[in-house]
Amino acid sequence: MSVIQKIRDKYATVMIVVVVIALLAFLLMDAFVGPKSLFHRSTDVGEVDGQSLDYRDFVQQLQVTENMYRNNMPEGTSIDDATRQRLRDQVWQKFLTDVLFGKEYEQLGIGFTDAEMRDITVTSNADPQIQAIPAFHNQQTGQFDPNMVIEFLRQLSAGGAANEQVAQQRAQWMQLEDYLRNASLQRKLFTLVRQAVYVPKWLEKEQQEEQSAQASISYVNVPYTTISDSAVKVTDAELQSYLNAHQALYHREASRRIEYVSFDAVPTAADTAAVMTQLAAVKPEFDTVSAENMGAFIARSSEMKFYDGYVPESMMQIPEKDSITTLPVGGIYGPFHDNGMVSYVRMVDKKMMPDSVKVRHILISTQQTPDSIARQRIDSIEQAVKGGADFGQLVLEYSDDPGSKQNGGEYDLTPMTNFIPEFKDFAFEHKPGELGVVKSQQYGYFLIQVLSRGTEEPAYKVAFLAKRLDPSEGTENVVYGQASEFAGKYATRAQFDKAVREEGLNKKAADNIHTTDYVIPGIGQARELIQWAFNEKTELGDRSSVFSLGEHYVIAVLTGIQEEGLANLGEVRAELTAAVRKEKKGKQIAGKIGNASTLDAVSKSTGQQVQQAQNISFATPFIPNAGFEPRIVGAAFRKDLAGGKVSPALSGNNGVFVLKVDSLQHITPAAATAQDQQQEAMLQQTISGQLLEMLRKEAKIKDERLKYF
Repeated sequence: MSVIQKIRDKYATVMIVVVVIALLAFLLMDAFVGPKSLFHRSTDVGEVDGQSLDYRDFVQQLQVTENMYRNNMPEGTSIDDATRQRLRDQVWQKFLTDVLFGKEYEQLGIGFTDAEMRDITVTSNADPQIQAIPAFHNQQTGQFDPNMVIEFLRQLSAGGAANEQVAQQRAQWMQLEDYLRNASLQRKLFTLVRQAVYVPKWLEKEQQEEQSAQASISYVNVPYTTISDSAVKVTDAELQSYLNAHQALYHREASRRIEYVSFDAVPTAADTAAVMTQLAAVKPEFDTVSAENMGAFIARSSEMKFYDGYVPESMMQIPEKDSITTLPVGGIYGPFHDNGMVSYVRMVDKKMMPDSVKVRHILISTQQTPDSIARQRIDSIEQAVKGGADFGQLVLEYSDDPGSKQNGGEYDLTPMTNFIPEFKDFAFEHKPGELGVVKSQQYGYFLIQVLSRGTEEPAYKVAFLAKRLDPSEGTENVVYGQASEFAGKYATRAQFDKAVREEGLNKKAADNIHTTDYVIPGIGQARELIQWAFNEKTELGDRSSVFSLGEHYVIAVLTGIQEEGLANLGEVRAELTAAVRKEKKGKQIAGKIGNASTLDAVSKSTGQQVQQAQNISFATPFIPNAGFEPRIVGAAFRKDLAGGKVSPALSGNNGVFVLKVDSLQHITPAAATAQDQQQEAMLQQTISGQLLEMLRKEAKIKDERLKYF
């Protein structure tokens, strides 16, 4: 006890201080630690009305989207930068749609239940996309079987988390469910919107009257060109006033403008000689390799793929075409330069063939049916066709190709159509009316009948022995050194511009660059440069470091910043000047016309002739010899101009008009017709199509993708 008392006596104050510090640290912890702390760096890719999308979630969704893309493409297809950017945009658009439509679902009480999901996936009423998946077809009947879906889902549930294939299938199925759920919710929302849109009877009647009315007028047109541009002075204050009064017309997205010089790495004579040496080493084999082994040789020796098919002369889009088509079989042409390649070409074979064929077919898939049974079934179908059975009906009953069932199994093919090789060979080698069975290892048995052949013409099978002529590493190092030296010497915009002039460099400009752009014209893929231009630390007039963009080494200066909102006066000066000048010319011309009571008086004061226009209408707001003038055409139907009154001066698109209505004819509108109903349906469809954009304009959207991609 004495020890405890001693601690109380000597260290009470210290303990109180420690406890207070601990409490303060606990209370302030959230300010310094965690996602909402003062020093936390946001990892959000974007935000829509307060709902954010984290970078890790975005990447995960992108990975699933890329996997789906690969599954729908030929095996071995790679995703290039442009495609990846498009898929990123797709993921972002889905996020926007989910958030914006999600708020509408919640407010309107639109939902989607588990029972609905079961109904569109594991019942006979399944969504067409589920029914079209071959894995869910019964092997015996070839028809969609919901029990196959149930079994598939059971296997997904039983599969271990560590099984990569099962995990991938599970992710794809979840994405499909997500798509089906969203599609159902959107259909419900759009149905509500369409049912709320209609054309009232009074409006239908008014529109019919407007469309049926025709007027004949006399008029005087004083073109704006009668006053020279130099005679009308426009001030910055007038331009700004016009801009403020027409803000909706001049709303701009965030954009940037740059000026840049590019040091391009161009292959030297030594680089060309090195490529020619490489080609020379394999050309003797190219000259002698057999046609059967050409594909393998090209695959290992050439940088241009071998197309093992025939190309009709009318479809050939290759360099030196005229020289190549005259080669004998086995003949060699080259070398020649084209599109950054050095090539030799060899004529492998040539023959006459049609430029197109039309066929019909029935597929019995060996993916769903054992091979022996599939063969028996296709042979039976072939005998039935030869016996006079209806081919189209047999397609509907038996074919496992869902893509052609509704058109009788028909396909139109050209020699360049990317199609099943065995199928395509039969189609082009047989005459109209001929029928036969072809087996594809990948798909199964095809019963094919040729219906017609197009125009016969020469067709060629050629092989290219090609090497890309790129600048060598040494050449690129030299050019990069030149670019780096330039960037190091001229740091400011003034120095940059002066050096460009003195050194005779070609300075280029890129305008209207947006955050979602990936390519800059004249440079190509330049995402890093675009990110620099939009970086919050990059200021107007800043000069970049050297960007290595393919074979271009680019140094840029930021010369224009347009934030989202009203356009900068400087960016739209020319457009505004033309509009304000036309407005001022219109006032000058109207002042000259004054209050003339007759067209002859207007003609005399302006020196312009009185003209006529017959049968003008709202549907075609054009005036002969004057052009597109909807405002002037509309004035011809004003009630206050009835009785031959002369209008005041009216400013149109191309000049100032004074008109008089000579005659006005109103055709009695007919009763509402199917055309009126069609108009209402089109209006409903238009509004449904614009719904997302309407919601987008009202939402608070923060797009931060540029920081990461």
